[in-house]
Amino acid sequence: MSNDRRDGPEELCETCHLLYTTGLTHAAGGNASVRVGDAAYITATGTALGRVRPEDLVRVRLDGTVLEGGPPSKELDLHLAMYNVRPEARAILHPHPPHAIALSARYPQARLNALPATNAGFYVRAGQVPQLPYLRSGSRELRDAVGRLAQHFYAILLGNPGLVCAGKSLLDALNVCEEIEQNCRILLLAGEGACTLSVEECADIDRARSRSWPDRQAYDELFGSFGARPDAA
Repeated sequence: MSNDRRDGPEELCETCHLLYTTGLTHAAGGNASVRVGDAAYITATGTALGRVRPEDLVRVRLDGTVLEGGPPSKELDLHLAMYNVRPEARAILHPHPPHAIALSARYPQARLNALPATNAGFYVRAGQVPQLPYLRSGSRELRDAVGRLAQHFYAILLGNPGLVCAGKSLLDALNVCEEIEQNCRILLLAGEGACTLSVEECADIDRARSRSWPDRQAYDELFGSFGARPDAA
């Protein structure tokens, strides 16, 4: 894929096929969308991403109104929640990567900074990644929690269902998904006590990229409702 072209339905299908062939999603799991102007194309409910075609996509307004095709993925509200708080986002991917799911199942606590960085490449692309507990797919609770976190994070680990990533392009979002899955795999292989980047090393990367993360107190209420501390390791 090239990142110098304008993403549309064909590029979305190409990305979906890559999610499937690289093992980031399986069977009819996962969903994906791309924003084009004031509307978005999203995979239909029950779509197998490995075989999706442009004519299978659903075109929707950012208020959820279906313009063409349908019905859209049951996670449409999750995508819209991210688009509405991240105006720079042009693509959102929600795959079911096995190692990311495995890590969230082994460590199910809701956390604001859930994934220790095993390498700089991961932290450069993904940064801090919060983790939500299990929330039912398509639920208002999941939509609201993702919408709140997406104000400051462009990648969110969902307890058991996988992860959701927003990007300025489909390639950007895909790269973040791949980095998160690799980092989760390394963490599982290395086990307890693995050597990871220090707080200072991550802060150096953040300064170089001119980015910052929210004060954990801003999320006390959200994480408190899950019975967890937002700064839990």
